[in-house]
Amino acid sequence: MRQLGLSLVELMVAIAIASFIALAATSYYAAMFSASNAVRNTASAQADFNAVANTLVAEIRRSGYRGSPTEVAAYVATTGNSSGAPTLGSYPAVEIATGCALVAYARDYTCASGDDSNFTECAAGVGTATSLHYRSGLRLTSGVIEAVSVIHPNQYIGSAPVDSSCTATGGTSAWAPLSETTELYFDRFTITEQASTIYDGDTACVLGTAGTDCEANVYADCGDSISCRIKRVYKLEVCAYPTNTDALCDPNYGGSVPSGQLYNEFFVTPRNDVLISKDYSS
Repeated sequence: MRQLGLSLVELMVAIAIASFIALAATSYYAAMFSASNAVRNTASAQADFNAVANTLVAEIRRSGYRGSPTEVAAYVATTGNSSGAPTLGSYPAVEIATGCALVAYARDYTCASGDDSNFTECAAGVGTATSLHYRSGLRLTSGVIEAVSVIHPNQYIGSAPVDSSCTATGGTSAWAPLSETTELYFDRFTITEQASTIYDGDTACVLGTAGTDCEANVYADCGDSISCRIKRVYKLEVCAYPTNTDALCDPNYGGSVPSGQLYNEFFVTPRNDVLISKDYSS
């Protein structure tokens, strides 16, 4: 009697082949998923890193903006006396501390209810159009980049309602996290002044250099106009990686570079050169 179908051996062979194919397909899918996830994580980390770096560069570029011409006299950021080094004014364009950078600039502001008791510029009441000085910046705290953007504390008649200093902590701190250590651990964030040139805007002469129409004295000759200026170049260094461990950054990419390290250096000049005003009382 003839029987149709598969024998037990044939069935077992077919199952084995099907299992092998299914295992291969599953392994391939898992590998592709893992690779896709790695690419996605890398792209996300790169985007977070670029966001922080580009934000800082943009802030440095706009530092020192003085708003309307009537604000220039109130926003002279550096005062040089006849005896030597300048002193920072009430609204320094750039302030640098360890792991922290603050910049100041002026922008238009429309006075609201209650602002007459906060700012002298709003004494005329609600709706007054004026310019106020703002402070923004970035700082590194335990692997997290934090950001701040508030009206400059020196702009208030009394005390500012929040603390925007580099050392601000607790409930009065105006700082807020810009990154998360679960995504990217920022190990290094530095800003240093690389170069500083003092020049006369009327003649384009570098001060302290003798020559036709050039003034020989650096600070003593600044004050005949508001044209004496300081042009500065800043170096920014940012380093981050996925590992939640401190002090692993290797700018030279030697043998100890953590996996996924992102590192970059930027050189940036503020668009607005810092003005110098001579202190005639010195």
